[in-house]
Amino acid sequence: MRASKAPFCHPERISHGRGLCGPCYDKARREGNLPPKSVNAVCHPKERHLALGLCAKCYAKSRPPISPEYNKSYWRKNNTKYTGKKFGISSDEVEKLWKEPCRICGSNDRPCIDHCHKTGKIRGTLCHRHNRALGFFGEDSALLIKAARYLEGLE
Repeated sequence: MRASKAPFCHPERISHGRGLCGPCYDKARREGNLPPKSVNAVCHPKERHLALGLCAKCYAKSRPPISPEYNKSYWRKNNTKYTGKKFGISSDEVEKLWKEPCRICGSNDRPCIDHCHKTGKIRGTLCHRHNRALGFFGEDSALLIKAARYLEGLE
């Protein structure tokens, strides 16, 4: 049996829920007088608390903002090592590939190292959107040509 706090109503009894012992909980439930599920926030008493006794908005304001640059540098540092191991290349080669623009649109937004899933050979750098698009087409060039013809209105 899991340990629980003593109820407020009868401290000598086992707590059933919401700070009440079993008989008091049943009685309050029947009468529709159950205490609220959670404690109200200190900052805004009508709101439920999220953490540290604060409502969700005040809790979000109390946390220090995370800069986009930190996120980017953290992601790069951890993924350079992982990606290098995945493809069997050095971290410097990974950084070099990530600096190249997308081979389809020329964008440098969210670079991905494109590779053949059959051979594992690296083909180059693509932006995230085009890397996913090739994946959705199953790397089938005939299907991609068919899609291009469809877009041009030839089929």
